[in-house]
Amino acid sequence: MKIDEKIHQDAVEYSMSAIKHICKNLPPRESGSCGERMAQEYLASDITNNKWGKVTFEEFPVQPKAFMGFSKIIPVLLVIGIVFYYWLQWAPLVMSIISLIIFVAQFGLYKKFLDPFYKTQTSSNLIAVKEAEKEPKKRIIFSGHADAAYEWTIFNKFGKVPFIGGLALAILGVLSTIAISIVGLVVGFAWWQLIVMLVFLPGYLALFLFSNYKKVVQGANDNLTGCLASVSVLKYMKEAGLSFENTEVIALVTGSEEAGLRGAKYFAKKHLEELTKIPTVFISLETFRDIDYLENYTRDLSGTVKHHPKVIELIDKAAVKLFGKPLKHSSVFLGASDAAAITQAGIPAGAIAAMDPSPASYYHTRKDSCENLSPECFSKGLRLALTIAYIYDKEY
Repeated sequence: MKIDEKIHQDAVEYSMSAIKHICKNLPPRESGSCGERMAQEYLASDITNNKWGKVTFEEFPVQPKAFMGFSKIIPVLLVIGIVFYYWLQWAPLVMSIISLIIFVAQFGLYKKFLDPFYKTQTSSNLIAVKEAEKEPKKRIIFSGHADAAYEWTIFNKFGKVPFIGGLALAILGVLSTIAISIVGLVVGFAWWQLIVMLVFLPGYLALFLFSNYKKVVQGANDNLTGCLASVSVLKYMKEAGLSFENTEVIALVTGSEEAGLRGAKYFAKKHLEELTKIPTVFISLETFRDIDYLENYTRDLSGTVKHHPKVIELIDKAAVKLFGKPLKHSSVFLGASDAAAITQAGIPAGAIAAMDPSPASYYHTRKDSCENLSPECFSKGLRLALTIAYIYDKEY
């Protein structure tokens, strides 16, 4: 596939302009907020007016503050356990076990464990379809998420080392508290046991301050770049006169990814029958900012979910065609992309991202602004997405 440079560059310029407009002129995009919906409607208007595809919206309920709620609840439970340790040596043990259950269920597995206890709002998915010329015999979906994250307070103010150090101290504190509580139950209370548990209080404070619910970041890179790359696939195809006889191409702009992949989970559940009726692949375009870290994410959900070999191979083939070699295979070390929810639903999926995983200084902070974009990296990501679509149509 020979990419038309003028049409491609126009798509890049359009995308950078659209991201800046959304960040500067629309409200913050908390999951389930009016800002999230307005960003989707802005993109839907461009898609409809320019005839890039057919647009539909699908709404679903979400509890935006529930997903990271564990960061507020767990420290409180741990401190309660320590306070009562003098009288009840089992208290820290019980509180630590409850904390671990909450963490694993809510964050480790992305279950709706705490969601029933939080306020419900309405989120939505934007689905834009470029239909096949004839009968659709297969489908490819490119996806980004419109919502933006609550700011990570410690990471924003103090940087990587205090951020990671504080979380490590909290984890070590939980494990130590479990051990000390068991010792207390066996041999009885001793002051040194309480003092050791108190040493980890700064870690619990760091966890409590993890997310600032009053500050929603711009999310220019994470993940408006993914949204605009997905939309720009349709834009490029229309303006280049490129269409596929039997392959349907979809740009999916999900809501509430930052609330636990809720939009992708809803989409997969609602459309499972049609997504399995004809062969479908899903490509999550997560963040296009750090060109040296453009990678093929073969594992997701903190490494617990393995994406489909066919999709991993498809991304590799496109990278070889464009760059002469496959992308580095990587894993989402902590957290997840929308592709994880799709893979878990049994639909072949994969993910591409270009972000320093250490993590990047702008990740979930106010530095993820429209002044911190990389048109060069976005351009490379869009080329890759277009090449993936072409190879999928011709070879799969």
